[in-house]
Amino acid sequence: MKALVWKEWRENRLLIVWAIALMLVVLFGDVTYDLLSHSIRIEAQELQAMTVFVWFVSALLCGSSMLSPEIGSGSLQFLSILPVSRARIWCTKLASGLCLLAACLLASWLATMVFCGIAELTGFVTPSGNEPIGAWLGYYGFTLPLFVTGFLVGTLIDRTISALMASMVVVALLTEAITLAETFVVGLFQGPVGGSEPWAQIFITIVALVTVALAAISYKIFTQGETLRTSKRFVILAGCLAPPLALVAACAIGWLIIMA
Repeated sequence: MKALVWKEWRENRLLIVWAIALMLVVLFGDVTYDLLSHSIRIEAQELQAMTVFVWFVSALLCGSSMLSPEIGSGSLQFLSILPVSRARIWCTKLASGLCLLAACLLASWLATMVFCGIAELTGFVTPSGNEPIGAWLGYYGFTLPLFVTGFLVGTLIDRTISALMASMVVVALLTEAITLAETFVVGLFQGPVGGSEPWAQIFITIVALVTVALAAISYKIFTQGETLRTSKRFVILAGCLAPPLALVAACAIGWLIIMA
């Protein structure tokens, strides 16, 4: 098991460098754009918002990089003959990916803090209060569903870039579906419940449930050995997605009935 963990680190450690490089490119790009737009000073919070964007992209990339290269190169067949259960391999890859994600997020955050500090000293950036730790932890929490989405898509597509692009599409579709489900629940209980806070809690709850469901689908596909049989793994995926899609369709119909 230690050898497997070391293998994951050795193969994916460059993602940390990639996260730092992307963070610096985005920061320099944002500063250059603002300067060309004749903005003399730039808000530090604007640069911190760019960090959140890089976090979300890094989460998708880390998730997509855990399984898709193994499937594409055929090394997953070698792992399948090791005297280790598929469930343990899946858990090791998931845990390694989460640790790698945390390292990428921390590295990109530190790069932003250093960049903002230097820019403030030179006068290009307006000093402003940093986001509280609680806010950053909240952003980190939202990277987990993105990571799990990339992790699941990585079991279906054998190229990392393709898996990353497909993950972005899946995230967009899931966001629309979750928003629709939340709108239905809000419309259903608008009368007995007031205020905006309950709806935020409903949204977070739905996102958490979807994250667990995606992880469970990935686990089922991987542990049943269907990552090596393309047609069968998509059949399993369709069977797992059918119930939630039916639920979303029911919510949409219910919402239309309420609006009518």
